[in-house]
Amino acid sequence: PLVVFLFLLMGMAVWDKDLRPAFVVGGSIPASALISFILFRMCGLSLNVMSLFGLALGMGMLVDNAIVVYENILHCREQTGPVADPAAQAMAATEQMVLPMIGATVTNAVTFLPFIFLSKNLQLMYWDVAAAVGASHFASVLVSLTVVPILSLKLLESKEINVRQPNALKHFFP
Repeated sequence: PLVVFLFLLMGMAVWDKDLRPAFVVGGSIPASALISFILFRMCGLSLNVMSLFGLALGMGMLVDNAIVVYENILHCREQTGPVADPAAQAMAATEQMVLPMIGATVTNAVTFLPFIFLSKNLQLMYWDVAAAVGASHFASVLVSLTVVPILSLKLLESKEINVRQPNALKHFFP
């Protein structure tokens, strides 16, 4: 998760003047990983190479879901302008993304259904991957619908946040 966050931070510093989206998406990654580990424990999954591989696959979906929700909140904010209740505006923008996110997540999770038809030995070998991907996808939807709107609301409310210095990377990228 730290590498993904640093990659997001570096990309935002190069291409954009505002680092707040990187903090929103980067802040949702540890929350999703924590929920995934809790689900691992509840389902009796152990931490091994296969389950961590499944978790890594699921983290990509988390980043997608978090970006979709954040971008829709920004889009709704740009369309309507400043409103009296920004929390209601963020909630309405998040509600618009519930069905598309669930549809995309279920579509990705359904790709693991053929594991049912594998032989017993292959099922035992790949069960941790399928369960870890399912747990991380569930965690990504949960975090994207709860944590991302809260983080984006807090970061978008504060106008004084300016994380990037004007020419901070000028000596790296002439």
